[in-house]
Amino acid sequence: DKFYRSGEEMTRRVPGTGLGLFLVKQMVELNGGSVKVTSKGPDQGSTFTISLPCAEKL
Repeated sequence: DKFYRSGEEMTRRVPGTGLGLFLVKQMVELNGGSVKVTSKGPDQGSTFTISLPCAEKL
């Protein structure tokens, strides 16, 4: 699935479609990069790390 909300997230009134991270991941991967997500658990926040290759010097 492109996005997924479970449990409490299904009933919360959060604006948006939930597609933001999906779109970021697609754009980053199209440019040869990666997206990493880490979390310490529920209600602890998350860290998103985006890695992109560097361009060669001209």
